[in-house]
Amino acid sequence: MAITDPAELFLYDLSVQYDAEAKAAALLGAIRDRVGDGPLAESIQREEQHAQNRLRELDACFGDLRSTPANASCETVDGMHREFDRFVSLNPAYDALQMYAAGAAQKFSRFGVGSYRSLVDEAMQMGETGVVQRLQTNLLRVERCASKMECVKHDVTGKVLAPV
Repeated sequence: MAITDPAELFLYDLSVQYDAEAKAAALLGAIRDRVGDGPLAESIQREEQHAQNRLRELDACFGDLRSTPANASCETVDGMHREFDRFVSLNPAYDALQMYAAGAAQKFSRFGVGSYRSLVDEAMQMGETGVVQRLQTNLLRVERCASKMECVKHDVTGKVLAPV
């Protein structure tokens, strides 16, 4: 795929984010499956559902642009998944796994914040008002998720590291 102008670059970036959201279910599902039941698993499950909502908004963005997602891979999410799998292969203790999983989910959310901020800025510069609104919706959603995951990470770390 040759990228010859800024509009094509925007579609490429949007396609990478689309892939990131599509892969979110696999990454977050793997994390949730490892942490068992409880508040952390519930928070991660909610994040999975939010990723599906963001994916629907991205579908609408492509519709607004009269385009479809390009075959673009989000290597960042692939790397996050490999990193999580590598950590799990070390057979960590339950508490260490809880802390690591909460941190991994938090990192994923923060990655989304940066990605959506960039996309919103690009769409604004291009004058794509409808796309801007959809991307801002996703940005707000991912910022809320990131804030919640930060609190969850703090709680998990506090419980694990609390003196007995």
